[in-house]
Amino acid sequence: YQAVRIKSILRKALETGSAVDLSFPITDENRTLALIMMEWPEVVEAALKNYTPHSLCDHVYRLANAFSSYYGNVHILSEPDTRLRAHRLGLCDAILRQIT
Repeated sequence: YQAVRIKSILRKALETGSAVDLSFPITDENRTLALIMMEWPEVVEAALKNYTPHSLCDHVYRLANAFSSYYGNVHILSEPDTRLRAHRLGLCDAILRQIT
């Protein structure tokens, strides 16, 4: 569900001409997401080494849940500050790449 939500956000951003900045700064509001995303290389390595593909699913589930909380607490498309909106859209794009 979160992948569909993010795709919709990014599609609407593209339609309105909103910029997407993939170099988002880590802030208090997105720190949890950033920390979970940074675990990805280790999760993949452990899944391959230990033959535990379910750990990839666990990671994606945790990231999707964290995004759901983030989405409920911040404005993304309706953010009036264009630079902050671009950073949040970049974060959305990065999350989408990791969960799909």
